[in-house]
Amino acid sequence: MLPEKQKSNAEATRRYREKIKDDPERYQQYLQKERERYLQREAQENILDIRKTVKSQNKRDKGENENMSKGDKEEKKMRKLQQ
Repeated sequence: MLPEKQKSNAEATRRYREKIKDDPERYQQYLQKERERYLQREAQENILDIRKTVKSQNKRDKGENENMSKGDKEEKKMRKLQQ
């Protein structure tokens, strides 16, 4: 007999998650563990806050536009439209 084909990590993970979701008690434990993990990472500041990142990018873009001449702004708009 030939050995069964080995599953990829993605398939094994998918199967594991489905197995956990099938058991309500284990699923609640999983969710609690994930919440605790998230809060721990948040306390250690290992989580990137997207809202702050977007605000800083918007401020940077505004500053860039304020320093541009009217012709440069129009040229930038035209390049954006061509894309």
